[in-house]
Amino acid sequence: MKQEILPAVAIDAPKVIFLVGAPASGKTTWREQYASHAVVNPTTIISSDDIIEAWAAEQGLSYTEAFSKVSFSKIEVEMETLLQRAVAQNADIIIDRTNMKRKSRNQFHKLIPDTYRREAVVFRVPLEELNRRLQTRAEITGKVIPEDVVSGMLANYAPPGLDEFHSIEYI
Repeated sequence: MKQEILPAVAIDAPKVIFLVGAPASGKTTWREQYASHAVVNPTTIISSDDIIEAWAAEQGLSYTEAFSKVSFSKIEVEMETLLQRAVAQNADIIIDRTNMKRKSRNQFHKLIPDTYRREAVVFRVPLEELNRRLQTRAEITGKVIPEDVVSGMLANYAPPGLDEFHSIEYI
């Protein structure tokens, strides 16, 4: 398969960082640590979980209850709207969701101008550790993601490539 390298962008170009990993792999913890450091450009965080949690709070529901009731097409529209606003402001962007499939990443790539530096941060955590983290999270927060859902995500994982990103970091 032909792999195209993305064209170079200016070193000071705004960047979009795709966090790639299964639930409980450390993406949100990473983004919170990243956002707490001094950054040159304002950073917009786009997170499907944040949107679900906000909707759940409005409805008086837990995350797990909201997850089964929320309209995922509306979440996608809201995420795309947030992305378009961030691009209009020339802001740096973090897309915090699993991003495990090329198709889901591409829906955002098509909205990002070529002037942006595209980076992926990939979180690799063994399945046993993911399951332990998921169980701990469920006990503490009530946020439940079944093991078979995570196993299915991992089975269908499409690693990011240099045809999508200027750089890929593995954690």
